[in-house]
Amino acid sequence: MCTFASPAHIDKCRLEAHVLDITEYHQALVPWRRLDKTKPSGTVLMRSSLPLEQRVLHDRTPEHSKTVSDFTAFVRSAKARLVQDLKLLPTRGEQPSAVQRHNVTLYEDEPARQILLVYAPDNATQLEFISLSLILPAPQQPS
Repeated sequence: MCTFASPAHIDKCRLEAHVLDITEYHQALVPWRRLDKTKPSGTVLMRSSLPLEQRVLHDRTPEHSKTVSDFTAFVRSAKARLVQDLKLLPTRGEQPSAVQRHNVTLYEDEPARQILLVYAPDNATQLEFISLSLILPAPQQPS
């Protein structure tokens, strides 16, 4: 834990670093659907250390939030799908292990349109990961 104090407020942040030894991964393409039909939907390239249930990711941006960027809407979709119910995260072994919220970290890379979720199930001997990359269609050129 890192703490920074200023006269106005105190900021706290958790400093972390992960080393993932990835010898194999599972990969799938799933659709990403926007609520706002005037904005492009896309495709999500999912890579994970364990097989992940393939479901359409849905935009969770409220209708009145028209100024939200594509990436912000994508992050909200991923959080709603993967972080809201941690029991849905895949774990190793025949008996599913619990995943505690404090053992889950979500990294966002907006310029690359990528999200990395790293988590450690209870009693795990290794970290698990889910990587999501947003692929948007190329903009239409006026003819």
